[in-house]
Amino acid sequence: MEKFKPRNILNGAFAKLYFDGEILMEAKAAEASIEGDWEEIPLPGGKKGQQLKGRKGVGKFTVHKVNSIEYRKFFANMKAGKVTDFSLEVTFDGPQTLGAERISLPDCEFTGNLNLFNYSVDSLIEKEFEFMFDPDTVDAPEII
Repeated sequence: MEKFKPRNILNGAFAKLYFDGEILMEAKAAEASIEGDWEEIPLPGGKKGQQLKGRKGVGKFTVHKVNSIEYRKFFANMKAGKVTDFSLEVTFDGPQTLGAERISLPDCEFTGNLNLFNYSVDSLIEKEFEFMFDPDTVDAPEII
């Protein structure tokens, strides 16, 4: 095992986010996680345990407002009464990291509210999108 070197830490500045296969150059931040749905189980002696009942995938990404690529797909589906699905993929590959990492979420759906506009004359416009995904479809074709 190599000695730890701070320069090997993955840096978000080198992350790339892909929306339906197209790079989102305007991406500012992204996160995704798999959450457990736990049920509390009372045990003898006043103790408590937990049992896993299920899992769900949730996340969000934030973009600098440059275009409306996400809206185009959402509006077309909304008018047809359909849920908007899409794929996301994130890659990390810095110049001094110990390798590349790539995580794919092929079956995402927008959740929450779609904010049509929200601005202030003294700041840049950003958009945040919340989504969910099927944890069983997550793939990590490249990991460090």
